[in-house]
Amino acid sequence: MNYLAHLALSGPNPDMQVGGFLGDWLKGPIERHSAQWSKRVLQGVALHRSIDAWVDLQVETHNALTLLGDKHRRIAGPVIDIAFDHYLAKTFSQYHHQPLTDFCHRAFMHLNRHEQSMPEQAQGFLRRAQSHRLFERYAERETYLNVVGSLRRRITKPALLDRIEVQLIAKDEELEAIFHRFYPRLCHHVADLASRYI
Repeated sequence: MNYLAHLALSGPNPDMQVGGFLGDWLKGPIERHSAQWSKRVLQGVALHRSIDAWVDLQVETHNALTLLGDKHRRIAGPVIDIAFDHYLAKTFSQYHHQPLTDFCHRAFMHLNRHEQSMPEQAQGFLRRAQSHRLFERYAERETYLNVVGSLRRRITKPALLDRIEVQLIAKDEELEAIFHRFYPRLCHHVADLASRYI
């Protein structure tokens, strides 16, 4: 899952949301970061990692990856993460019972309070995401495909993404159907996981 999903699945606690955002930025054992981050933030990181581990094992994830074809197999994981954020943004209130704009406003408010403590790259991404209203604009196909295309600047073999946008458009309905079968189960699973942090 990508940034929007992890923020939403972190629940209403502000520190858990910060941890959900930082899950890909704080590396290594969680206890390594205990001097800098609160227990709740680190619980959010742990939840983020648990979500990713569970998602990787689901048949829907495998089916979505397969839809992108053998040519894109090596890069399909992050592409599907972004695609799922796109489908979530389009139907956010259906699953999280509030407008996406309101959710993003509150989430950025929480994240901004901790910006100076974040790794430098996380700070830069946070500023860009907020200034461009990225998470809200994930609902737009153009923005979503541009974000996928931006992966070319971050990988050593950009050719792995050749014609990925064409494939995503061709498989859009199938991918969206997979997301809507999968996401309610994920929400239920996360509710069970989150109960251990109450």
